[in-house]
Amino acid sequence: MPLRLPAVELAADAESLGRARASVRAVLEGLERLDLLDAALVGTSELVTNAILHGAPPISVQVRGTRQRPRVEVRDGSRRPPVVTFHAGDPDGLLVTYGRGLELVAMLSTAWGADLIPDGKVVWFTPAAEPRTHGDLGGDVFDLAATPVPELSDPDLTRIRIVGLPVEAYAGFRQRYFDLARELRLLSLTGGHPDARRFSAVFLEADRLGRQVRGYDLLVAALAQHREVVDVDLFVPPELPDTMRQLLDTLDEVDALCRREQMLTLAASSDERLLIRWWFTEFVRQGAGHPSTPWPDYVHRADV
Repeated sequence: MPLRLPAVELAADAESLGRARASVRAVLEGLERLDLLDAALVGTSELVTNAILHGAPPISVQVRGTRQRPRVEVRDGSRRPPVVTFHAGDPDGLLVTYGRGLELVAMLSTAWGADLIPDGKVVWFTPAAEPRTHGDLGGDVFDLAATPVPELSDPDLTRIRIVGLPVEAYAGFRQRYFDLARELRLLSLTGGHPDARRFSAVFLEADRLGRQVRGYDLLVAALAQHREVVDVDLFVPPELPDTMRQLLDTLDEVDALCRREQMLTLAASSDERLLIRWWFTEFVRQGAGHPSTPWPDYVHRADV
């Protein structure tokens, strides 16, 4: 059963170390995973210390994953990534950063990494029952925005007209989409689900192509302005409609896992599933040359 425990908010002071350790201890004791407790507490101390000294508020700690693979996550408000280098004088090539703190985290985990998100970063690790002293201790530092994408000229782009998009509902789906993408990527790294790597590859390809879309800034502005409805013209790479078709199929498979409570992210509601199907099929249909279908018309047809 996935862990859906709330994050514990932390102040940027020394007392937060005790609060963070106590919260992680309580979770692992509740899961009866005392075999992971020492590694989890040491790793938590290192990551919270790094967040206080080198990160920025807000800071929080959370245990996610499952009983079989619990994962400690420390979030802070700085997008500064962990500085990962190799110690030249160490024959095992151990990591050194922030006083070798992440080297210790790496040794005490089966996997670790950092995700740079729009409002900061999340540094995570899956505690190990026994420390690792050999092998690859490198972590997965992920920042989609750092991935280079080629510039496309206007003639290379396909126009997709989105009409009547309900902004608040779209914002909720957008956040859930980001949560799913991150969860699938971590599952693909830690072996948490046999299809996670396949699912994550589709999400990553859609995100790569999505960074080439022009006009999306108007949609982001509508979200910031809390508008009710927006019409927007998006100019997208010609490959994106087919990728959106694959992504819609993938979302259907992933949502089935969510409904069976095999994912941390909750399943989509019936209203959200309707919005998702309209959003993605608009890219597929218009990419094939069909005219746009406004959201109100789509909802009306679904109700008939």
